[in-house]
Parts: sequence; structure tokens; C-alpha cells
Amino acid sequence: GEADADADADADADADADFDVEGTYEGTWSLEIDTDLGGDICTGPVEMVVIPGAEPEVAVEAECTFPEDGWVSDLMGLGMVDTLGPYGGDMEGELDGTAGVFGVLEFDLTGGEPLAIEWEAAFGPGGTLVGEIEGTETIPTDIIELELDYQVSFSLNKVEVLPAE
Repeated sequence: GEADADADADADADADADFDVEGTYEGTWSLEIDTDLGGDICTGPVEMVVIPGAEPEVAVEAECTFPEDGWVSDLMGLGMVDTLGPYGGDMEGELDGTAGVFGVLEFDLTGGEPLAIEWEAAFGPGGTLVGEIEGTETIPTDIIELELDYQVSFSLNKVEVLPAE
């Protein structure tokens, strides 16, 4: 009946979408942080492998490093931060149909409780995966709780289309 036709159409649309977004994407990402005491930006390479229906659907490898002349470098001098980087590592994301990908990045800046930083990126024309998201986290320090505003940006391009099984 009609419901079956709709279900078939939905399944076809899903199959088309899966074909479009599946693949390996490479590019750069940044985590910009800003506090009352100062701010800095952590940048580096990112790779996402998107496989609809897999576990995980989005495998992310992202690392970033702060500059040697920035605020985080000053914090290192004060012994509040151990390293300029690389931060990040492997993480898992989820697929939002053909719209994009999203997830949470555990970002351990001070060696205490890692920050849970949400991220997302949207699929665009020509195999791009681009996103920007802003938020606020609180960093507990020995002295004060520091409000940290962040902005995460992703810019990736599809480099490899995975062969159909």
C-alpha cells in the first residue's frame, strides 16, 4: 500500500545519502578559547572516516597545538598547564543523516577534569565537511572557577571514497 511505497522511498533516499557521505575526510580544525584572563587558539590536522551504519559511524582523529608565544604558553610558565600540545586524539562522532556529523571532544587542558567540548560539522557541496560551534565551559582551578568560552571550527574535504562492499 501507500505506507510501503513511502518506506521504500525512504529506504532509497537513505541508501543514496549513505553513498554520498561515506568516505575519508581530511583537513584542519581549531579550538579557540577565551577567558577573562586571556585567550589562545589550538590548531592542527583532522581526519574523519564516515561509514554509515558502522560502529562508530564517524571515527575522528584530531590533534591541535597551541602557539609558542600565546596565553597557554604563559600558563605553562606558571605551571598551570603541562604542554602546548598536541591535544585531542581519537574520538567517535555520530552521523546526522546526510546533514552532518557531531560529537563531544574531551579536552584536558589543566590535567584536572577534562572539558567536554561539543562539536559538529555539516556536509557541503563537493565533498566538504565544515562546521563551527560555540559554547562555554567552566575550568576549576586551585584559585578560582574560570569561565572558558570556546569556538570549534572544522574544515575538511573528502579525499577518498570507500569502495562499495
